[in-house]
Parts: sequence; structure tokens; C-alpha cells
Amino acid sequence: MHPVHREDDGELVGYLKPVGDHWQPLTVFGYPLAEPADHGDSTAVLERAGLSYLAERWSVYWPSDDAWYACQLVEVAPGRVTVSNADFGSPEFGTRVTLHDPGPDRLRLG
Repeated sequence: MHPVHREDDGELVGYLKPVGDHWQPLTVFGYPLAEPADHGDSTAVLERAGLSYLAERWSVYWPSDDAWYACQLVEVAPGRVTVSNADFGSPEFGTRVTLHDPGPDRLRLG
């Protein structure tokens, strides 16, 4: 994977993962932000998004309940993210879980 940094302050905003002849833009914690595309387009996705995706609305899949719940990103690091269940109706409300290289089957934007 290739890191992408903001030009103005050098902050890591995500990664580009090689996929065949294309590149897939990923968050700092490895979540895909868009489909694979050429290097320039994938880099542009990360530059436009910056770190704003950290404040977006996310949902986490809770296997024990076989349900999706609203969550808040609490801590992010390369390859992992810790989320807090933010769904007031969930029996797991407030519970934190760390996900390693989460994909759309466990975490989703929106």
C-alpha cells in the first residue's frame, strides 16, 4: 500500500492499494472509499476527502445481534479502528470494539 499525505501539512489521509492496473483509495484504517481507478483519480478521492470521513456517520455490524448499529469512530490507526456503539436502542450501546482492516461486511459509511 502507498500512503497519501496532505500536501499542506503532511498529515496521512489514507492509502492507495494496488488492484491489478488500478489503485483503490482506502482510509487510514483500511476501509475502501471508492472503487479502484487510475492512480490520479484514486489520489484525488483521498485529497478531496481529507480526514472528513472520520466525522461522517458510520454503522457497525454486531455479529452477536446479527444487526447493524450506528457507531462513532473513537480511535483510528493504520490497519485498525475502534468504534463505540452509538445506537441508543441497542443492548450494546456504549460498547467499544476494535476492528482490524474492516471492510463493508463489518463497517460501512453512511
